[in-house]
Amino acid sequence: MKTSMMKKTAAFAASVLMTAALAAQASAATTKTPTSGTAPAQTITAAETADFTIPKDILLFNVDSENIYEPNVAYTYTVAAAEVAAGTTVTGKTLDTTDDEDKVVSVAVRSGVAGVVTIKGADGSGPAGEAGASAKLTFGDTNATFASNAESDDGTAAITKDANKATRALTVYIDASKFAATDTAGIYRYIISDTTDAADLTKAGVERSSDYDAVRYLDVYTQYDADGKLQVYGYVLFKGNAGADTSFEYDAAAEKETAKVSGYDLPSENGTDGEYNAENGTKINSDEYHTFNLEITKTITGALANKNHQFPFAVALSNDTVTSKDEFTYSVSGGTAAPAALSESGAYTFADLKFKDGEGIKIIGLPAGTTANIAETNDTVDYYTASAVCNNTADNTELLAATLVNPSADQTIKDSYAVNLKTAGDKIDVTNTLDAVSPTGLIFRIAPFVIMLAAAGILIAVFMKNRKHDAADSVL
Repeated sequence: MKTSMMKKTAAFAASVLMTAALAAQASAATTKTPTSGTAPAQTITAAETADFTIPKDILLFNVDSENIYEPNVAYTYTVAAAEVAAGTTVTGKTLDTTDDEDKVVSVAVRSGVAGVVTIKGADGSGPAGEAGASAKLTFGDTNATFASNAESDDGTAAITKDANKATRALTVYIDASKFAATDTAGIYRYIISDTTDAADLTKAGVERSSDYDAVRYLDVYTQYDADGKLQVYGYVLFKGNAGADTSFEYDAAAEKETAKVSGYDLPSENGTDGEYNAENGTKINSDEYHTFNLEITKTITGALANKNHQFPFAVALSNDTVTSKDEFTYSVSGGTAAPAALSESGAYTFADLKFKDGEGIKIIGLPAGTTANIAETNDTVDYYTASAVCNNTADNTELLAATLVNPSADQTIKDSYAVNLKTAGDKIDVTNTLDAVSPTGLIFRIAPFVIMLAAAGILIAVFMKNRKHDAADSVL
């Protein structure tokens, strides 16, 4: 009996101790968050280096929501210690919640210490943070297609944080050992800048809003460890339009730090404080890549037309601005999709196409601004009539009026056709017609004799009538 009671007492004591230990661990974990809602936040001791990532997104669009390739573009980024004016502060909940968990304190923000923060690109480029160094994020190197968002009639469809996009990530390194013994505990501010040349974006077909914010600030939170050295216990990223001297105050009602973002991703680029508002049509400021499709089909008709004859076609694509070898896909007569790419001059030509009735080509993912020259060859001995129409009612529906095409002659169906319809992919149908005709010259050979016979018949009838009248007069 006593033994049983002792065991129960020991078990109870152990459970109390375990609960206390877990509570202590939870409390310790809680104190590693510099402000409410901050993520990520972790302790970096004076001798450690830690890293985290910040994402970069490009919104992908296609007129028919087809899977498309990413644009071929390389972004460049730099990081440096920000110059912060005296009096800049961050106001938020205290880490020490022993006496009052709602206690609010203000901490001075200091200019960053060189070397503490560096960044690297997804390809390992960098580390930016060193003199003259930059990190790169390269898109278009995956050889894979990605889901896209549909275009709206006016190009302003509401986009959510779950929209289809291409993503890369910078790696941010924080090295606590770079703090000097004379540096004091507090918040140190750094500036991360997107330094990508606007011309490189244009060459890749990437559109950037005039409101795009290329700057992010990184606040690094430090405190003293047991040895009096600085350790990092958290970090906060916020948008650059606030400025290096901006003070922040914890928003108790929203339970978050204002202006906080996660990177150059969709949730960081839209609306107020990163919130989405599809109801009022808030514009997303993320970089955008818009693509379009072109489908060409062949129709052969007429009593004398050979529907199985394959007419030669040539389709020459051209883009004066997109010169970064952007990829697209194409399929011939419903076959397997194959990849292709515009050249450095923005050109690509399909020179050996041949289509019979019902066949054609579909080209998917052409960057905005692409035009097409479409030509056909009549390689028969017959005189076909060619015509072409397009579903693009915003353009001239009749691309080619009925035109007689001589044997072995080329016919341009449309020169510099702009592939840019937003409500549905462009579909051009080219029709060749060869109708039956009356036997050549038969009517003209017989007609004179028919006329002569008819005239003779009339003359005979008149003669016979007059003769009857003469006979009647003689009888009288």
